[in-house]
Amino acid sequence: MPFFRETYVERQPAESQNDRNDRAIRRVAHWYRRHIVGPEVLLLTDDRACQQKARQDGLAALRAAEFVERMRPKFPEAGEKLALRDEEEDASATPVPTPRGQKRKDFTTVPGSVYPAHLKGSEVEKGLKERKLFQGVLRMHMNTCLHGSVTCGGTEEMEVSGRLALNRAIDGDIVVVERLEDAESLERADKRLRREVAEEDFGATQKAPSATDTLKEGAAAPSSERAKGRIVGIIKRNWREYCGTLRPLHAERQQETGPDNYNKSDRIFIPTDARLPNIMIKTRHSTNLENKRIVVVLDGWDRFSHYPSGHWTKILGQVGDRNIESMVILHEHGVITREFSEAVYRCLPAAHWQPAAADLKGREDLRKVCICSVDPPGCKDIDDAVSCEPLANGNFRVGVHIADVTHFVHPDTAIDREAAERCTTAPRHCPL
Repeated sequence: MPFFRETYVERQPAESQNDRNDRAIRRVAHWYRRHIVGPEVLLLTDDRACQQKARQDGLAALRAAEFVERMRPKFPEAGEKLALRDEEEDASATPVPTPRGQKRKDFTTVPGSVYPAHLKGSEVEKGLKERKLFQGVLRMHMNTCLHGSVTCGGTEEMEVSGRLALNRAIDGDIVVVERLEDAESLERADKRLRREVAEEDFGATQKAPSATDTLKEGAAAPSSERAKGRIVGIIKRNWREYCGTLRPLHAERQQETGPDNYNKSDRIFIPTDARLPNIMIKTRHSTNLENKRIVVVLDGWDRFSHYPSGHWTKILGQVGDRNIESMVILHEHGVITREFSEAVYRCLPAAHWQPAAADLKGREDLRKVCICSVDPPGCKDIDDAVSCEPLANGNFRVGVHIADVTHFVHPDTAIDREAAERCTTAPRHCPL
């Protein structure tokens, strides 16, 4: 593999791969600064150590948020969809004072933290080997974000209930769980946390809880004889894009976040999937997002925050609009709705394509038989058909036919890759 000598950086002994990559990035920035005359070469990084070393080397370096603020006079909407930096387990994260000076004894280790810290990788590995910890996928119960279960090793199933026990995990995360011996103490601490969240959510700044809030926050833990556990680590996140809407504000808050106010305001996003926690987003377009179905992605969830943080990426449309609500359903179930690319269309045969002799080789020609489609009117993929022929002995031959779509889909082409991603057709109507 060829390398560009002037920017190639070899990893040094005892140097981590991340530090080597950061050093390579700084070297590339130096190369550009030497060869580009006029424009400023600016290194963007959210890594504090990399930024500090870049400045020591004479490079101009900014965090992404700092760059956005610099560009805001020219581009007022810059940074609206910029992901918030995840301060997960970062010692430099600023602790949020615990209301009324409460201490969550035995469950958190840093004053002001809301949730316990996740175990380090080495601790998780040791606990799994000693069978003191268990790994599995968290599945939340229907219509609640507070109660779920983890199947450990395909055999034992462990109940996980409450904010503290869930410890910032969401539905579908691969988690590490430990058996909970003192469930009552954790439940008491969790009740205090739920009261704090309610005070923050529905105090002077927010309207009363929505129906979705009441459904998912008020659901009681299902009675179960299963062992109870708490999550102490997250192996892999299952984050994706989420559809939902912002919780409405009081009239006075609406004035504070009006169209003439360009300061960022905190808003609570309510996902349409009740198994997911609410998400805190910061936006300068609070008024424009009101009563809209929007798409939000998660950025992080540090242990000092009641809710995960995220940012909005797309406005789908008005709440209650039939077409918009259909888009929400399709989006939530992972149905791809984007238009096909030009590369895919180029893989298709011509509009008036007719089979050639080579196409007929090895096939039985049934074009003289009366064959009719069983696909309903309005269907866009007419590929199922039946036939019925009387035979000389008085019997009938019934044929069931399916289009040979693979004849037109060659391996490793644009249409082949698109078919693999979409897999199937998702009709948006069912003719009766």
